[in-house]
Amino acid sequence: AAMRAHPASAGVQQYACQTLGIIANGADAQAEARRQAAVDALPLVVAAMRAHPADADVQQQACTALCNIANGAGAQAEARKQAAVDALPLVVAAMRAHQTSADKYFSPLYPPRHMNVRSGRSGTCCMKRQGF
Repeated sequence: AAMRAHPASAGVQQYACQTLGIIANGADAQAEARRQAAVDALPLVVAAMRAHPADADVQQQACTALCNIANGAGAQAEARKQAAVDALPLVVAAMRAHQTSADKYFSPLYPPRHMNVRSGRSGTCCMKRQGF
């Protein structure tokens, strides 16, 4: 509701994307259900990226949310990846627009293969490794 109510607020969009990314993260038994529940928010994440292209924090949190929501294997995960595919031009644009801070802001797109970006646990959270 906050993302819809405050589309012009970069802060609201940033923290909402961050929250979605955290919710969709994990390798526990409930993680797949959380990612599936978060898929409905993909259009809002994309809208945040479009509304705030110059804000590196919004872009980074949105990329992390996309990455975590698309994560997983199986039919549901493949459907989430397909749903996120529309965001790929925005991810590329964000990386180009924020090249000077790419290491700081966009490292979630290229984490070490054995590390989960948020928790440091085994696993991956990376659009590059998710079939994109």
